[in-house]
Formats: sequence, C-alpha cells, structure tokens
Amino acid sequence: MKTAGYSEKHYRERVSIACGRAADIRAAEVPVDCETKAQKVGAEYNSWQYQRGGPLGPMLTFLRSLSPVTGLGVNFAGEFSREVEQFISTV
Repeated sequence: MKTAGYSEKHYRERVSIACGRAADIRAAEVPVDCETKAQKVGAEYNSWQYQRGGPLGPMLTFLRSLSPVTGLGVNFAGEFSREVEQFISTV
C-alpha cells in the first residue's frame, strides 16, 4: 500500500477528477516502484549490473515469477484507489 500527500504530480490544477483519480494514479505506480527496487537490491547484494535490454537479474526475475503486484493507493483527502475498493468487497 502506498500513500501520497498533495503533489502536483497527482493533482494537476487542483482538479484530480479531470486528470484521473490521484489514488489510482499512485496505485498504478506501485508495480514499477517494486521492479525498480528489485533492480537496486540485485545490484547492491548480488553485484548484478542492470543493462538496458540485457538480462533481468535475479531479484527482478524472482519478482516477475510471483503473482503480479497490485498497488493499493490512499491519499491525503481520504481517496482510495479502485484496487482498494475491490479488496474491501472481496474481504
């Protein structure tokens, strides 16, 4: 789960609905964030150097072998992403 405060990145011109729901935007960023962290961990602990178009590395390969990462976004105004709504309805 990721939270986000007010940010121009998520709230353009103070109208989040026109630009897409800010919590949904943040939730969509979570899988990419996880892959970036996996690349950094692979580089730091496995001496693996990322090369664009090259092999994925051990941590990123492992992450991608698991079920897809689902981002859950909650923002400062009490908004939450559609994935949170789905999670709540499932539970």
